[in-house]
Amino acid sequence: MSKVSTQQEITTPIVDESSWKQELEQLDRLLTGRLTEPEAKEYANTELAKHDGVVHTIEKQIARAEQVLTEQSAFLPRTEKKSLENRIESLQWDLGVARKKREQSILKCGAGIKAAKDADKLRARWQQLRRRQQGLDEARGVARGRKRELSVSMPHRFVG
Repeated sequence: MSKVSTQQEITTPIVDESSWKQELEQLDRLLTGRLTEPEAKEYANTELAKHDGVVHTIEKQIARAEQVLTEQSAFLPRTEKKSLENRIESLQWDLGVARKKREQSILKCGAGIKAAKDADKLRARWQQLRRRQQGLDEARGVARGRKRELSVSMPHRFVG
């Protein structure tokens, strides 16, 4: 008999549930408000589209300004030609900044997706512990004579 019980002890892992409240608190801090992996991917796609739009707009402005400069350079006064060249230079600077911001956003969103993927591994346990806590809260409420449906349907009293 003792041989069977020792085999059972070895094959059955011991799960320490004594600190589940602390685990729930840690998971609450970690996962509350955090995006899931699909949400993080959707956010990343939105951010990428936003940055791509800015880059494409600046590229179109540069192309148009360069086209005007090459087609109309013979007819433009020297001051306006210089102003147009300065505008192209400014737009190229803006394009470089926009591309850097785009790359930073890609890196940030990639890290966010990876973090969301890692956090999603903990969500099942978090939900399990939240259900446990809700069950305990409901049991305490019933034990104290509070009914949940009344507290929901009657949020406040009217004093008259």
